[in-house]
Amino acid sequence: MFERNKIVLNSVILIIFIVIPFLLTPPHKPEFGVKIGDYLLVRKLTTNFVLLLFFYINYYLIIPKLYFTKSYVYFSISLITMFILCLMPDIILNNFTTSKHNFTFFINSQITLFLFISVYFITYSMTVNNRLKESQIEIKNAQLSFLKGQINPHFLFNTLNSIYALSVKKSDDTPNAIVKLSGMMRYSLTEIEREFVLLDKEIQFITNYIALQKIRLGITCSIIFEFKNDYPADKIIPFVFIAFVENAFKFGIASDENAEITININNNDGYLYFNINNKKLNKNPQENSTAIGITNTKKRLDLLYPNKHQIEINEMKDAFSVILKINLR
Repeated sequence: MFERNKIVLNSVILIIFIVIPFLLTPPHKPEFGVKIGDYLLVRKLTTNFVLLLFFYINYYLIIPKLYFTKSYVYFSISLITMFILCLMPDIILNNFTTSKHNFTFFINSQITLFLFISVYFITYSMTVNNRLKESQIEIKNAQLSFLKGQINPHFLFNTLNSIYALSVKKSDDTPNAIVKLSGMMRYSLTEIEREFVLLDKEIQFITNYIALQKIRLGITCSIIFEFKNDYPADKIIPFVFIAFVENAFKFGIASDENAEITININNNDGYLYFNINNKKLNKNPQENSTAIGITNTKKRLDLLYPNKHQIEINEMKDAFSVILKINLR
């Protein structure tokens, strides 16, 4: 799509530079001679061709290679040379006229100067804007790489703790838990580098995580997990739910009380709704890794869904809830 738009833009610019001389060239005056009307048209066409050439040379060479590298001497020489080339059609045309028409040359040269300056600042603005966009993309990619890099170790640490708890109990569910962890880590390794993944895959990842927690906790925890995905082809950023789900299990589980965790995911007509609620039973967890995970998730949402998501985190004395809405289209 980008390449096609670029071709269209360049085609439009080329047509404008070629057509305008035909539209703006006035009928020649008899005192200029029979051929002077043709010369006027040729002058404008040639001038516009040189301006078009200057447009691309300035965009791809003079500004990025000379101005931004602070090679100001070569930069100045290049501009002066290009301006002289733009004036050459006026100089040549003036040789076909008598000295009394030097005023015409002066007017034409002023117009050429105006066009030259206009083309320069247009290309300068475009170049600066492109460099700014490239810088923003680089910053975004660096931020996402950093944030994604923090998700994996933090998730792996918590999940291995869960399997360790099963192995200490010598539970028969330990092999099944290892299989589920293997599936989750396979998803983690294959999808973490992707900017977006299928929503179905992300939901399956959460389903496996919850199943693993159910194996570990048994009947001491009431987990209600409901999801509805009317559009399986919709995509979402990976690992967008896991920090909130981990947080619910970290704070919502206690050895002396029955836990209640409710998770609802609904994808309807391009809008994804995620809601999670849990009692706050564990008031003093040993580590605070989920706080990092939630902070990172919020930053990723800000980066990849600017003005397209709403998040409400309610932390009360005895309960915790998250309501997340994302426009996926």
